[in-house]
Amino acid sequence: MDAKEQCSILLVEDDPGHASLVMRAFRAYNGRFQVKVAVNLQEARKELLELQPDLVLTDLMLPDGKGIELLTARENDLPYPIVVLTSHGDEQVAVDAMKAGALDYVVKSASTLAAMPRIAERVLREWGHIVQRRETEKNLALRLSLEEALAQCSRALLTDNPDALKEAVNHLLKATEIGKICVFENVEDPIEGLCIHQILESYYPGSAPSPTTPQGPPRVMYIPYKDGFDRWQEKLGRGEAIAGPVKNFPGKEQDLLEKLAMASILILPINIKGSWQGFISFADLRDNPEWSKESIRILQVAAEMIGAYLGLKQTEKMLVKARDFLEQRVIERTAELHKTNKELHRDMVRRKQAEDALQQSEERYRTLVEYSPGAIVVHSKGRVLYVNPAGVKLFAAASPEEFTGRQIFDFVHNDHKEAVMQRAEESYKGKKQVELSEEKFLRFDGQEIDVEVISAPIRYKNEPAVQVLFRDITKRKKEEEELKKAKEIAEAANQAKNDFVANMSHEIRTPMNGIIGMTWLLQETRLNKQQHGYVDAINKSGSALLSIIDDILDFSKIEAGKLQMDTMDFDLRTTLQDLLDLHSLRMKKKGLEMVFRIDPDVHFFLQGDPGRLRQVLTNLIGNAIKFTPQGKITLQVGLESETDTHATIGFSVADTGIGIPRDRVKNLFYKFTQVDASMSRKYGGAGLGLAISKKICELMGGQIGVASEEGKGSTFWFTAVFKKQPPQKEVNERWSAKGIQCMRILLVDDNAARRLVLRDQLHLWSCRYDETVDGPSALKKMQEAAIQSNPYDLAILEVPMPGMDLEKMVKTIQKNPKLRATSLIMMTSFGKRDDAVRMQQNGFSACLTQPVTKEELYECLSLVISRRKGGVGKPEKCALSRSPKPGRKKGDTRILLAEDNIINRKVAMKILEKLGYSVDAVPDGREAVRVLENDSYDLVLMDIQMPEMDGYEATRIIRNPGSMVRDHNIPIVALTANTMKGDREKCLAAGMDDYVGKPIKPEELVQAIERRLDH
Repeated sequence: MDAKEQCSILLVEDDPGHASLVMRAFRAYNGRFQVKVAVNLQEARKELLELQPDLVLTDLMLPDGKGIELLTARENDLPYPIVVLTSHGDEQVAVDAMKAGALDYVVKSASTLAAMPRIAERVLREWGHIVQRRETEKNLALRLSLEEALAQCSRALLTDNPDALKEAVNHLLKATEIGKICVFENVEDPIEGLCIHQILESYYPGSAPSPTTPQGPPRVMYIPYKDGFDRWQEKLGRGEAIAGPVKNFPGKEQDLLEKLAMASILILPINIKGSWQGFISFADLRDNPEWSKESIRILQVAAEMIGAYLGLKQTEKMLVKARDFLEQRVIERTAELHKTNKELHRDMVRRKQAEDALQQSEERYRTLVEYSPGAIVVHSKGRVLYVNPAGVKLFAAASPEEFTGRQIFDFVHNDHKEAVMQRAEESYKGKKQVELSEEKFLRFDGQEIDVEVISAPIRYKNEPAVQVLFRDITKRKKEEEELKKAKEIAEAANQAKNDFVANMSHEIRTPMNGIIGMTWLLQETRLNKQQHGYVDAINKSGSALLSIIDDILDFSKIEAGKLQMDTMDFDLRTTLQDLLDLHSLRMKKKGLEMVFRIDPDVHFFLQGDPGRLRQVLTNLIGNAIKFTPQGKITLQVGLESETDTHATIGFSVADTGIGIPRDRVKNLFYKFTQVDASMSRKYGGAGLGLAISKKICELMGGQIGVASEEGKGSTFWFTAVFKKQPPQKEVNERWSAKGIQCMRILLVDDNAARRLVLRDQLHLWSCRYDETVDGPSALKKMQEAAIQSNPYDLAILEVPMPGMDLEKMVKTIQKNPKLRATSLIMMTSFGKRDDAVRMQQNGFSACLTQPVTKEELYECLSLVISRRKGGVGKPEKCALSRSPKPGRKKGDTRILLAEDNIINRKVAMKILEKLGYSVDAVPDGREAVRVLENDSYDLVLMDIQMPEMDGYEATRIIRNPGSMVRDHNIPIVALTANTMKGDREKCLAAGMDDYVGKPIKPEELVQAIERRLDH
């Protein structure tokens, strides 16, 4: 043992004094010894297992036995040396200890115990010599065993025993004392290429298969080298060995070998006639031995002997195969000669039979042609050689003789003659069959007939000719013409129906625009509670009628197959927020709770038709509100599946309403169908909404369904497939947050969808935010933040404020100096004229109008923060529309309105005036052009259907650079009741910049105006 190497020693001694002397001696030495003490046999046995010491020093007399038991209890092959300590000088003690396996003994005394380090070094050196001698003896014994096995293997392979190879392998197996030996050969698989195929396997009797070892020979068949074993092919092909513990092998090799319970393996190539034909493997199933070079060299000789044996067997097989092949060829050749003689005889018989059959065939052909109901004409280069009776009748000939000899092309209509002659020429050139064609021919009496013609080359009286089959289709052609005319009439009728529907849509929407517009204007005036109720009823009735009109138009498009889907980028969160805002007031009035859940995995930035998606959800949520007298409505959105480019999203609307009888569910999605006919009287509706929704879902690549129980509510669900927006588009949504990062904001809104959209955007801008659903909880959060000296920078408050009067809440905030530092932003529904006044009176810093866009939110937050830092500026006025461009006030914006309907003109002017714009009106397009020739405006609102000159013609004149109009590029927004598919595109194609449908929705009108003015 190296003098520098650390050694561990186990001292088994129950006498503390002696143990202390030994420990001091070792500590005073050179520090290379680490000593652990055990006071009895039980502790000693435990330490032997855990410490595995290099040397054991044990007292003979211990409390629980004699130290010599550590020797007698061990195996003969000692893993470590043992020195016995004794207080007796009896030589018999030393003899007993040495017989039991001790390497030495020491009589305990002060001097001997002090010399224990030097004694330990001497014992360890002697033990090293013993171990080395044992290893040498073991290797020598293994070599002699392998050489003897090699000789026995050679004798076995030289015998004629059919199991000679297995006998030879068993000799090697016994000599090496390993788990098993396998012999493999290389085979060629047509798909996998070069593979290995197991041909022999043998287990060592002393290591029979255990629970971790395969029971019986494993089926290792056709393992391709390329499947993770290419290293074997390369090394074995070069004649090199592969050896070592399996745990050190590459991944796929290790997986396979461990499944076969192998711990260590040696693989040697087998060469047959100088070519690598396979390999032999020696596997240990329990230990991980290192294979010595001497063992590998001897076993390589064994592999060469096995290769020679296999090569000899291959040669013997080839000789036997060649002999069998020659014998078989002689038998086959004899049989072939006999068969040839028979066939010569049969050929003579068949020739006679063929001649008879040909004669019979000609007779049958002649009979079939003569009695065929189809007209058949045989001609050669146009000259008629034969015509059957049906042909005589088809062409109105007096007899076959009248037809025979005539030119067939003389009977072809001039418009078809060139094509018929070309097809005939193709038949003359040997084309087996010419495709079926429709031609026009002339009969002998001059009448035109339509026929189907097909021709094919034949031999007629041993001469080349063409056979032509005719079928009269004159009647069918006449019927097709009649059907074509009927189709044209039907298409014209359908177009007339579509024109009627479009015209009716326009005619109904025009007065509806006046009704709904006037109700909006009335709502902006001073009315008492009863009057407000009347106006609200008119507005609801008008909206319901408009909804029915839209359903009828959509259904008309479905019936005509013209319902199409748009594709545009949209934010799903914004779409859902707008939708819930639309229905929130109606649910509040009815006392219903709205629950909104959206899975975090749902993609928000999509491409598709958000309008149609909103239409389906509006229909389902509207029905849920209609048929739910109390309880809640739940909208849930989740991700069904996705690919790299598309996402399938599932939507469900659940209610706690009246439910649907089971026998009525299957009819829900059919047109004009309701659960109960009486429902149309109680709840209203035309029974078209679900049928239209079903078609829209199918166009979006999804499906729709319902689960319901009468009296307990219903759950309507549908799926839709959307394309994901490119990743860079989502990145672009992360606006620069400079100036508003780390702002602390409180959101107060009881609408979950609105909070979701706002907090997601604040998160992207790295703002800190909290949220709550009503006024009392908002005040509590603000007070807690002030106490912690971490007040909110901003609070965004929904108006009306849930759970608390707005003025009361703001006064509470203003009175508290710690809360006063928080800037307040009002968030209100569109079109409430008193919001600006309320905002200024109550100390709000700005006002956000629903729905809030990202641009508006960013500008609002930036403006408020800049004022907080600068300490100047007045509260931003609450806008009923989007803010105009910097430097331009609404009052300075001049708009020209072209509208022929007096009521609609008045509605539009009042709306625009209330929104702060300057408006002039003209009754038709001609007058609009005249006004634009003499005056300047910022924007034109153009009706389409007007007397004198319609909106299309007026727009073309305005855009014409040769006209007298001052500004040919003035923004033009279509303001029309034409809302059918294609009307928007038609307006844009005429030169208009934007499109707003009637009835006019103030928010849509304002958005269109501002889009054009900001463009």
